[in-house]
Amino acid sequence: MDNRTYKLLVVSDTHGNIDAIEKMVASEPDIHGIMHLGDGISDLMTAEIPMHIERHCVNGNCDAARGHPRTLESTFGGVGVVAAHGDSYNVKQTLTSLRSKVIRSEAPLGFFGHTHERTHSDENGVKLINPGHGARGEYLVAVFSEKGYAVEFKEITLGEQ
Repeated sequence: MDNRTYKLLVVSDTHGNIDAIEKMVASEPDIHGIMHLGDGISDLMTAEIPMHIERHCVNGNCDAARGHPRTLESTFGGVGVVAAHGDSYNVKQTLTSLRSKVIRSEAPLGFFGHTHERTHSDENGVKLINPGHGARGEYLVAVFSEKGYAVEFKEITLGEQ
């Protein structure tokens, strides 16, 4: 994976909305993977997602699932990424702790959830991005390659819940 284009759907805070995940995946038929940033990782495990799509996840403060890390360091298309739910980094108050973690990991990019708000912070060469509130249909798609990466915020329309 490190030397090819990799398309990753990133979602957080689905809080039981399996339908949202399934609609997101259906809207992005060419993704290689999906990353859930916590508070609903059981939704990711329950959703009907094609088997060829890789699943990555971190536990959130509302997740009862065991065996998933609170923070994950990965490489997609040669680009280092740190993923965390964000509560353990106090992201509702400040992004300083998470930014420090990303810098220590020598990654240019960090994904986080927890706040239910889309965020795109770029400071000291480190980008921290929150895809928003997945239960409302908010997510992002990141495309990685040896040339770098691009991130696009997206949203699906959901019916009455």
